[in-house]
Amino acid sequence: MPLSRRLRQVLRRLDVLEKHLLPPEFSLTGSYPAKQRDHTKAYLLLVHAELEAYFEDCARNRVNLAHERWRRKGQCTPVLSRLLVFHHATEKDELGVLSVSVRD
Repeated sequence: MPLSRRLRQVLRRLDVLEKHLLPPEFSLTGSYPAKQRDHTKAYLLLVHAELEAYFEDCARNRVNLAHERWRRKGQCTPVLSRLLVFHHATEKDELGVLSVSVRD
């Protein structure tokens, strides 16, 4: 299966982060100076952020497609149905904090 343009962008970005933040050779003993440990933590944080953005983009795209199908054809896709169920199951407390109630 071919990779999407967005996924190829993410993979290229992860390669750049690896080159910029991880050591070219890893220590067999696992001992690194504090600066390198901070760079490794930064790498993990940025990889997490890139993946999170990718998954959010994928989800947003699926929701937009489901909305467009509803608008054009009046069809409720599984994505739209589940989104509406989630919306119905969520409630805000008196402080405006979102809570999810699971009902049988």
